[in-house]
Amino acid sequence: MEEFSKVMFLIMISLAAISGAQSFNVDGWANTRLEAKKQTVINLQFYFHDKLSGKNPSVVRVAQASDMTDKSPTLFGMVMMADDPLTETPDPKSKLVG
Repeated sequence: MEEFSKVMFLIMISLAAISGAQSFNVDGWANTRLEAKKQTVINLQFYFHDKLSGKNPSVVRVAQASDMTDKSPTLFGMVMMADDPLTETPDPKSKLVG
């Protein structure tokens, strides 16, 4: 049994040494590769508008928990569906982008 323990110890030490020798600093390599490229920044800005009531609401209730949702102060169990217009400016009548 003592011989088996010695062999296992040597195997474990060998594996630890091999795995330590194979590791390298990935973060340093990745940063130098990325810094060499010119980065392009794109700033997207759009606005979405919730219309909760009126003639054509953009948000409607599609499901709710029976007898629980109407009594809950947090509206627990309610599922809403939204189809909000995306526009270029904060004005809801501005150009539609989505």
